[in-house]
Amino acid sequence: MELFLVYLAVAAIFFIYFYYDNLRAFNPFIKEYYLAKERVITFATGSEENINYEFGNYLNVLMKEHLKRVGYFKVNVSSVVSNAESIEQTNIGNTDFGIATEYTLSKANTKNIRYICSLYDANVLILSDNRNTKIFDFNDLEGSSIVMHIGPKGSLSNSMARQVMALCGIPVERVKIAETPYDTLIEDYGKSIRVVFLVSVMNNDLLLKLTNSVSSHFITLNKLNNGNLYSKTAAEIQIYKENPYLHKTLISYQNFFKMYPALTRLNERQHYIPSIKTRYVLFSNSNLEEDIGYFVLKTIVEQLHNLEEFIQKATLMDIGFSLLPLEMDKGARKFYKEQNIIVTSEQNPDCIYYINGAKCPEDTMELTGRLVDINAFNVNVI
Repeated sequence: MELFLVYLAVAAIFFIYFYYDNLRAFNPFIKEYYLAKERVITFATGSEENINYEFGNYLNVLMKEHLKRVGYFKVNVSSVVSNAESIEQTNIGNTDFGIATEYTLSKANTKNIRYICSLYDANVLILSDNRNTKIFDFNDLEGSSIVMHIGPKGSLSNSMARQVMALCGIPVERVKIAETPYDTLIEDYGKSIRVVFLVSVMNNDLLLKLTNSVSSHFITLNKLNNGNLYSKTAAEIQIYKENPYLHKTLISYQNFFKMYPALTRLNERQHYIPSIKTRYVLFSNSNLEEDIGYFVLKTIVEQLHNLEEFIQKATLMDIGFSLLPLEMDKGARKFYKEQNIIVTSEQNPDCIYYINGAKCPEDTMELTGRLVDINAFNVNVI
């Protein structure tokens, strides 16, 4: 009997030694038992210096508090080199969620991409040093000897600058452009480079360094924005219909002075600069489980007051809106319906509510899985 027990003990030790890793998932008294049951939620954001990466990590903190009440979840935020890679990794299923601009999404393969919500704005900011007293508007650069920096090749600013030139009817060869790295721009600005085209959120370290080093002002984009947010010219209506990832905006000097105290304006009576913007969007892979999409969006909405550094003065209607032709994530759709943002009927499938109980507008376009009035949205003062 004693010999049998010795053999049994040896066999048990042998079994545990070789199968320990597998056994850990079945032992309710150790941490690994719970970790094995966790669903790891993955986010592909931007580079570690990018606002998307910062947002993803902050959302991670909020989700840990929110999601642990509904199950075992673990969040992994990974950095990627660009908006385009975030889209690609999510589209092929290497990650659950991604963040990119509407502009980049509009030009990418989004077959397996599903819309969650809109986040923060990426504004077109065109900065000029104050010696350029004859450069008041973007179109003044055509045929000028002034050199404009549009960002390195492949950057969001570079791509959008070329599109803005095309929309303004300016041939690229009629503008002197520089595509040097940003780390050399600070040294060159105000010297060989006199104008900088940036696509950025409001808080931008580069913009702060540029305005602190050289006396500067913003120039207008009147060809794409007549300065009236609530009215579009016939030409503007056509432009924004064909480019639903672009939106009119007014840059408020008063707001920007708070962040960039060295910023100036050539005309003291000019309080706003007409410009355009695109928006950053949170999206998911089409195979994402409904409950995960639902709880991620629910976390964002319930924590908007803690996310004001990123999503400023946003309402549920603001984050639930986009004109991109993307299908909606299953969990996001469920959440929006519960909030009366979307209603379903045979006559009007997936129509946005403006006010609880209101009908959808007659002049609509079927985009982003919803019926929306293309002329009623996407005007903003920043």
